[in-house]
Amino acid sequence: MKTFLLTLFAVMAMIFTAPVTAEAKSLDLRVDASQSAPIFRNEAYAQVIARSAAREVLRMQAGDTVSLRSFGAVGLENLTRYEVRLSRRTNPPERVARIVAARIMRMANGGVRPQGTTEIVAMLQWGRFNCQAGDHIWIASDGIETGMVRSSQALLNGREQLPSPRAGSLTNCRVSMVGIGQTDQGSVTSRQVNTLIAAWQSFMRKAGARFTPVAIP
Repeated sequence: MKTFLLTLFAVMAMIFTAPVTAEAKSLDLRVDASQSAPIFRNEAYAQVIARSAAREVLRMQAGDTVSLRSFGAVGLENLTRYEVRLSRRTNPPERVARIVAARIMRMANGGVRPQGTTEIVAMLQWGRFNCQAGDHIWIASDGIETGMVRSSQALLNGREQLPSPRAGSLTNCRVSMVGIGQTDQGSVTSRQVNTLIAAWQSFMRKAGARFTPVAIP
């Protein structure tokens, strides 16, 4: 953990913090807590995800809002939410980035109970996002939806598609999916990863979001 934190501080030192802008933004960090999420069994991968989230926080500015929450099943397991408005003194990006990274590592090491389903569609459609203000929804997940499809394997092989979202429901939002296709429960081929990315690209296009898939974070 000490080595991980030292590396995180080094990353922070290299990122330039821009001046405050007039329009506040929001960064919505959502971490997959389903049983297939590799952060529960791979410490190195959990650290990669924690660092990636911290880098996103460091791109934000005073006045912006950062929130962190787990997701997985639709229920009461994911009520805990960390949310803060960035400021230059009390909650500067550097401090919040450290907190976010530490909280993600805590999730990975027993802070969140692994859940039986991966409800990405439900999280996106029912979540509290302000797309009119241009929220960035950052999702750490393998992207393998299980809640809204009959078969996740059929989704990976292109025999089933994701359900259609409400048209324009994520207009002006930016959605990043970090670690799409990365799972330690069975092998996923590069062809299946491409199929999965295409399925989410179609979903996001219908929802009106700008989508960035990151297969190798």
